[in-house]
Amino acid sequence: NKPVAIENADASEVMAYQVSGGLMLSGLTAGNKVEVFNLSGNRVAMFQAEGTELYVPAEGFVLIKVTAQDGAKVMKAIVK
Repeated sequence: NKPVAIENADASEVMAYQVSGGLMLSGLTAGNKVEVFNLSGNRVAMFQAEGTELYVPAEGFVLIKVTAQDGAKVMKAIVK
């Protein structure tokens, strides 16, 4: 049997860009947890990445928290 390597999930690689009606996150690894918070700090949505990209419906000012094996990354965005 050959050894099998499991790619580490790296939250620092995640990028977000605005698309119609929300944000597109790229650089994810399957299994990353994605949480969306409003300006008051309330979690308004939660997703689990199934691939390298994820569409997140959002409006206004949001905080996006991506949790991976190596830690977490929080991004701020204003979605028009």
